[in-house]
Amino acid sequence: MELLLQKVNLQAGDIERFIIAGAFGAYIDVNSGIATGLFPALPRERFLQVGNAAGLGVRQMLASDKARARANERP
Repeated sequence: MELLLQKVNLQAGDIERFIIAGAFGAYIDVNSGIATGLFPALPRERFLQVGNAAGLGVRQMLASDKARARANERP
């Protein structure tokens, strides 16, 4: 985490939302992740555990023309 933050010249406190996805994100205890240094020491409310985010995204793409159009937009 520290290396990634250094690479983009940010501090842990700059992170507004820390999203943890996949089976890992669904089951890990965030407080333990913070205590062991796996996650940055942020307030607990900044963490969002989303489970299978890829599966959710695929379902959205299949079910919504609007979601597909938004995904195809170029920044």
